[in-house]
Amino acid sequence: MENSSRPGFVADIGGTNMRLALVARDGGAFREIRSKTPSLPTPERVLDRLAEMMSALGGGEQATGLVLGIPGLVDAETGVVRINANLGWRNVALADAARQRLGLATMIQNDVRLHTLGEWRFGAGRELTPRQTMADVVIGTGIAMGLVSGGQLLNTPESGEIGHITWDRQGIRCGCGKTGCVETMVGAKALIRLFREQGLPADDFAHDVVGSLRAGRPESVRLWNQFSRALAFGLSVIVMVVHPDLIVLSGGVGQSFGWWRPMLMKALQDELFSDSLSGVRITTSALADRAPYLGGLTLLSETSPPR
Repeated sequence: MENSSRPGFVADIGGTNMRLALVARDGGAFREIRSKTPSLPTPERVLDRLAEMMSALGGGEQATGLVLGIPGLVDAETGVVRINANLGWRNVALADAARQRLGLATMIQNDVRLHTLGEWRFGAGRELTPRQTMADVVIGTGIAMGLVSGGQLLNTPESGEIGHITWDRQGIRCGCGKTGCVETMVGAKALIRLFREQGLPADDFAHDVVGSLRAGRPESVRLWNQFSRALAFGLSVIVMVVHPDLIVLSGGVGQSFGWWRPMLMKALQDELFSDSLSGVRITTSALADRAPYLGGLTLLSETSPPR
């Protein structure tokens, strides 16, 4: 993309909700609009909804391009969504379809890697040197990871799926088809299931699931301990294989880290050698849900998408 002061569009497309922002090139300001994902989310319907959102948001005549953040296996180089289970997509040439439908130069990226890129450049990782490594562990509905090493974002479609490391071979079946994945115990979906299995309220995640932990209710503490042990297992793989300088816990669940930090650190000590965490800093996202927008801004600023 040419050096320009003009803003760009960045969209986050999920199975339930869609977000769109017009982001200033300095990252200092943006306008945002949100909508429900179409109930029958074909690529055509999703792009039609995105066109409606762009029209409502305004500013399209100023935009230099569009970045789409999509969950699942995303090939950023070819612009193809290989697999998205939430939307039911397989081998969708989304970047080309968006260019034709919306008339904007378009790039696509996995939503977690887009979050990681923003967190690295503008958030918790902005002070890292090119020799340092950052793992951005996004814990929302489920869990996945983005990795920055050697001043580069690891950008292969299959990377970062730590939620699908097997944690308990006798556990429950995961949505991916395997049994006992880390994600069956880690994430908002898993915690809500655990609470409901015990007959505990879980309709309001912040109030019921996190709030009961803040209140110190024993049954809640026990379930969050289970969550922490499974998360510690996944993080221990990252630490033992990569040993990042920084681990950022992001996403809606990751932002509540302060309330379950002691449980996680104890579980990590049980999983790792005594000095394995030496030199590893663990913190929360500095950007929260702004990170994908700023990751998209980085792509628009540093890459020339096909027109």
